[in-house]
Amino acid sequence: MRFNHVAIVVTDVERALSLYRDLLGFRLASDVVLPDESEAIGLDPGQLSESFRHAGARARVLALIVDEADGSFLEILHPLEPPAAPMPNQFREYAFAAIREVAFLVDDIDVWFERVRSGGYETQTRSVWEAGGLMRSFIFYDQDGNRVQLVEQTGSFRASA
Repeated sequence: MRFNHVAIVVTDVERALSLYRDLLGFRLASDVVLPDESEAIGLDPGQLSESFRHAGARARVLALIVDEADGSFLEILHPLEPPAAPMPNQFREYAFAAIREVAFLVDDIDVWFERVRSGGYETQTRSVWEAGGLMRSFIFYDQDGNRVQLVEQTGSFRASA
């Protein structure tokens, strides 16, 4: 099994592009409005309403390439009908079960930390932290409070016996 993609729901697709394409450098591969352009990507036009459990659902869906070599991508999903609402702050914390962060490997973590903070994004901690010789890392929040972790790998996990 290999990783394919992760979807991030956003309330403002242009702000999401500012982060994921412009700041982090992912390449925009696809930008469609569904179900209007369903045929362009080979999707049954009714699939979106079924997935959203909402008759007449519409969404702008972007695919940003994370790794050209393996084809993994980041899906940015901007629901238009019904519109997405930001997650309330109390549900963003680790106390609630859900996927809480998406992490990307980078080089020069300190440079990335300054770049993200200079871009106006809130970081979870005031500095880059280290985890047991395995990595140096930090987490920041996108415009909707989704956690994004950048990791500089300094060691590797070993399988337990």
